[in-house]
Amino acid sequence: MNKVFELCGWEGPGFMELSRQLEAISPLIHTRGLFLSGGILTDALVPEEARFYQQFLQAQYYRETVVIPGGNFFLKRPQPGPAPSQDATRGIPPRRVESL
Repeated sequence: MNKVFELCGWEGPGFMELSRQLEAISPLIHTRGLFLSGGILTDALVPEEARFYQQFLQAQYYRETVVIPGGNFFLKRPQPGPAPSQDATRGIPPRRVESL
């Protein structure tokens, strides 16, 4: 998504800036902890880059659980109304209970 925002000339929120900084460290972040650093696929970053990566993960967690539950940047903000169920706050759709 960074490339799309860059081409549109949109800087985006602070999280996008963190994402751009992380992309400068490694354009590849794999779910199994692999990175592309200096054109080489690796599972370790230099200590300074590893610290930034950990800070990015903390910001991502905060964004996905507090700022925008569910983590989807394109979701509309919740409208005023009844409080969501506990499951809904964890991104799990509420279950419909049928009466017998």
